[in-house]
Amino acid sequence: MEKIVTSTLYIISFSLLIILLFTQAVLSSDLLVTTTSEKYEEYKGSNYCAQCHKEQYETWMDTNHANAFNSSSFQDMWEEQWKPGYCLNCHTTGYEPSTGEYAFDGVTCESCHVPYLGKHPPAEMIVNETAAFCGTCHKVSYDEWMKSNHGEIDVKCVSCHEDHPMMLRIPNVINLCSSCHGKEYREFAIGTHANEGLDCTDCHMYRLPDKPRHRGPTSTGHSFTISSGACSQCHGGNIHARFDLMQLQELLHTKTPTNLETQVLDLETKVSKIEKEANNKYEEPMIGILVGLIFGFIAFQVVTRSKATEYYTRVRQAVMKTSLYLSNSRQPIRGNTQEEET
Repeated sequence: MEKIVTSTLYIISFSLLIILLFTQAVLSSDLLVTTTSEKYEEYKGSNYCAQCHKEQYETWMDTNHANAFNSSSFQDMWEEQWKPGYCLNCHTTGYEPSTGEYAFDGVTCESCHVPYLGKHPPAEMIVNETAAFCGTCHKVSYDEWMKSNHGEIDVKCVSCHEDHPMMLRIPNVINLCSSCHGKEYREFAIGTHANEGLDCTDCHMYRLPDKPRHRGPTSTGHSFTISSGACSQCHGGNIHARFDLMQLQELLHTKTPTNLETQVLDLETKVSKIEKEANNKYEEPMIGILVGLIFGFIAFQVVTRSKATEYYTRVRQAVMKTSLYLSNSRQPIRGNTQEEET
């Protein structure tokens, strides 16, 4: 009797195992059928999507994505380069390199989402929101971003940019940046730059104003580092003036000029040269004033009272001449900055 029970249990266990394996095979087959049934049918185009997604369609219509193929800047450059096919990978939808054909002009819905799915809805038209996906077309921006602090902590493109209208998520640049960089904003808000009407991108995303974006790869500012060009657009030749001033201050503290009269004469020569070369520049008169005041103080401290009075008078006259040029000089003109690449 015991052997019969044992044999029966073996048979039941074996049968259950067979049923389990069969069930798993059926489920796997159903999954494969489901995946196959959701296979891409064909590109439907943005007009088809607009039947249900009217709001997204209308915000997309006037963007650079929508006009990526038809824009005059692209057409002119494409024509100049004899219309290479690889450009259409990014400027059209559904481009097929083997035939040179494509489904639609521009970057349409199905360029970022998958091509139309037969079961949509409810099947989801997924979109890849990684920076690497955006970088397949926006290569320069992506390469810069990869080297930035944003790239290190994976602050994605869509963290700052809206996907359909391609605008900033917060229109005001300062408000957008300060939503994460609160400490830096508080320091910036009480500084000279803020008082002059600058925002974060004027320094952190500076781009050469005379470099058209469609004329080949050029910096888009997505490394967020401050270049010397960003400083010189406003400060001009005064960038290194602080170093010169520090050298003069060091000389003042030593109080050991070897030949004060020669130095004063040299100062007068420099002031005369500044008068001739100023040509309405702001930085040279300023340096002349600083140098004149410092050496005047040196003269007053070191030489005898009578000599100091004589040299001080000569230096004062030189400073007055320089001040006159300063009052007639123009203020420096801040260079143009450009908006971020879209």
